[in-house]
Amino acid sequence: MSKQTNKAIGVHLAWSGTFVAVLFIFINTMPRALGQRHSSNTKLVSQAPRLSNVNGAVPAAARMPNARAAASPSGRRRGPEGVCPSTITQSLSQEIASDNSVACNNGTATAQNSYWRAFDMTTFTGDAQYDVTSVSFGIENASSGGGTGQPVTVNLYTNNGGSFPAGTRTLLATTGPMTVADQQLTVLEVPLVATVPAGTSELVMEVNSPDGRSDGNVFFIGSNPDGQTAPGYLSSVDCGPSDPTDLADLGFLNMHIVFNVNGSCPVATPTPTPTATPTPSGRPRPTPRPRPSPRLRPTS
Repeated sequence: MSKQTNKAIGVHLAWSGTFVAVLFIFINTMPRALGQRHSSNTKLVSQAPRLSNVNGAVPAAARMPNARAAASPSGRRRGPEGVCPSTITQSLSQEIASDNSVACNNGTATAQNSYWRAFDMTTFTGDAQYDVTSVSFGIENASSGGGTGQPVTVNLYTNNGGSFPAGTRTLLATTGPMTVADQQLTVLEVPLVATVPAGTSELVMEVNSPDGRSDGNVFFIGSNPDGQTAPGYLSSVDCGPSDPTDLADLGFLNMHIVFNVNGSCPVATPTPTPTATPTPSGRPRPTPRPRPSPRLRPTS
């Protein structure tokens, strides 16, 4: 009995020793592992803002020019004369590609970014008035820190006196800060009513994403490498450039942002031509009745 008791005590002590050894290793190694993880996260947060894609890299080199885009010497598509398009766009595809867009970011969240396109209204409407009903834009990645969405603003401007980004830009309409729900690889349409006056040189569309670093917000505009008929532009306060700059000039030749303006040209109501009413020349004269000839009486 004593031997069995001693044996049981020995087994218990052996298991206790093993547990203490494992606990010792755990206590000495976990803080180091946690410290390394914390150090890694701190490094990401403290990175200086820079222009990169969602993976922190610059998109791949540009593909060969799109055949349809290259076929237009002016870089713009012109519809049939006298036809007003229901959608004004410079995108040859509405597909949104993964890891194709860049934004000013610090590795964990995006700073302030503005994306731009300028639509030549002579090309699209022949300088006619255009009534906007909505706009749409691509979203590669919209992920809010709290999961409840993030603010984004869409602005429309008229631009005259020079080709964008030169010229005089005048705010035409804005959505104001609107909440964009978390989503990926989509094209979002939002109502926006405005009238582009006849004779406007360019209609400029801007999608502005405010600084979301304090809230952990991530926003990358939607784009694809499938061709475009005019350039897209980017500006950013923290990463630069501060003024709208052609994405190709920034080295992002494949980043063709997807922007659309939806609406129509008003149909002119024809003015009816008055029908001429004949005016009588005067009061008609009655036709005189012929008088009967006198009868001759015989003389006696």
